[in-house]
Amino acid sequence: MLIGPDDLQIDSSGPDDGSSPECFRCDGKKVNKKGLPCKKCNGTGKLRNKFFKDLQKILTEEVRKYCTNEYQKLLTRHLE
Repeated sequence: MLIGPDDLQIDSSGPDDGSSPECFRCDGKKVNKKGLPCKKCNGTGKLRNKFFKDLQKILTEEVRKYCTNEYQKLLTRHLE
């Protein structure tokens, strides 16, 4: 996966619907350790650029697949 300039652009598509990942710098608190607005998320508490949204979608889907697969294995093993 290559990161291009368009991936780092801030996505300002309407109101935040909760699908944006939480900022890892300020843990969603909107302020840094010194009490100033977070520079990574611009004080919003959410990362709104395309790269992090795409990364979150990929990780969510992979975890869902893994958990479903493992649950099915455990269930079949339990029923045997």
